[in-house]
Amino acid sequence: MGTQASLLILGAGPMAARLIEEIEALEASRYVVLGVVDSQPPDERSPLAGRWLGRCEELGEIVARLRPSRIVVAVENRRDGLPLQSLLESRVSGIDVEDAIELYERITGKMAIEALRPSTLILSKGFRNHGAAEVTARLISVVAAVAGLFAVAPLLALIALFVKLDSAGPVFFVQQRAGRHGHPFGLLKFRTMHPTTDAPSPATSQRSFPLRSSSAVNFPVAAAP
Repeated sequence: MGTQASLLILGAGPMAARLIEEIEALEASRYVVLGVVDSQPPDERSPLAGRWLGRCEELGEIVARLRPSRIVVAVENRRDGLPLQSLLESRVSGIDVEDAIELYERITGKMAIEALRPSTLILSKGFRNHGAAEVTARLISVVAAVAGLFAVAPLLALIALFVKLDSAGPVFFVQQRAGRHGHPFGLLKFRTMHPTTDAPSPATSQRSFPLRSSSAVNFPVAAAP
C-alpha cells in the first residue's frame, strides 16, 4: 500500500461522521483521518467526540502542528462557520482543500443526497449538456423509444381491445404535461374509468372536480370529507 493521505476534517456534523465511517471501512484505505475541527466540541455521545482537535478559529495552529496533506470541508453552516483566511493560507502553502461531498462520492461511488446544497446542483456539470452530447443523448432516447414501442405493440393492442370491449367510449385520453423549457405536450393514456352520464348527487356536486376528461366525457370524483 502506498503513502496514505492525512485528512483534517473541518466540521463535526453528520456528513463528517459519515465520511469518516466510510473511509475507515475501506480495506486498503488511501486516507488516514487526523481528527475534526469545529466551532463547538461534539456531543459526548457522538462518534466524533474523541476526535475533536479544536475550534475553527484555531485551524491555522492545528494545521501548522499536524501538517495534513488535505483539509476536507464538511461544515454544515458555511455562511458563518468557515475560517476563510486559514483555509486560504493552507491552500497557498500547498495543502489541498476539498469538499466533503466530492470526497464521499469518490470513495463510495454514491451521492450523499441529504447533504446536497442548492449551489452543488447549480454548479454541477451534469446540467450542462451542449452540442454533440445533447444530440447524441436525444438520438439514443428516440431510437430506444421507437424500439420499445415496436416491442410492446402487441401488448398495447391487446390492452386497447380490452378497454374497448369493457365499456363504450374512447380508448385513450390526453393529458397536458409540461415538457422541456415548460413547453406543454399531450400525454396519451389508456382510459381506466367508465364514462358516466349520471349527474352528480347533491352531496358531491359542490365539491366534485374533473379527474380525467376527454372531448366526450368528464369523470367527477367526490372530495374527501
